[in-house]
Amino acid sequence: MNPEHPELFRSLAKHFSQLCSVPVSLVDAGDRDIVFTEDRGGPFFCENCPNHCRLLSTMLYGCNEARRWRGRYTYYCPIGLVFSAVSIPESDRAVVAGPLIMGEPQDTLLDLPEGIDRETVKKLSVCSSAQLRHMASVLEMAVSGIRY
Repeated sequence: MNPEHPELFRSLAKHFSQLCSVPVSLVDAGDRDIVFTEDRGGPFFCENCPNHCRLLSTMLYGCNEARRWRGRYTYYCPIGLVFSAVSIPESDRAVVAGPLIMGEPQDTLLDLPEGIDRETVKKLSVCSSAQLRHMASVLEMAVSGIRY
């Protein structure tokens, strides 16, 4: 599978997003671009975030760290929401799942900066660290399967 043709990755993103209720993006670190985002039918939270100007940087950070940490990396965005990036082997691309809330929602809501709509954040998926680890593992296996 040539990573320059993202059809299978878009299909994976769509299915994963629907199954886990988490947005999934394909990010290209070489081109410094978010190729696409699949989001279970709703508006992508990050598009309306006051820190929108940092979205590409946040996604690229996850893409680069996933490659550095041998395939996957879970991290927080500047406002405290969680993302998990899985690098696509032998490419500059990564599949990034998120944002979501990991752990207790009230902890995340308490730490949000001013100007962030708490009601919109409450609508994001919530998972435990174990669930997120399993989601990242499944995503990593799927990405490797598509790539090879």
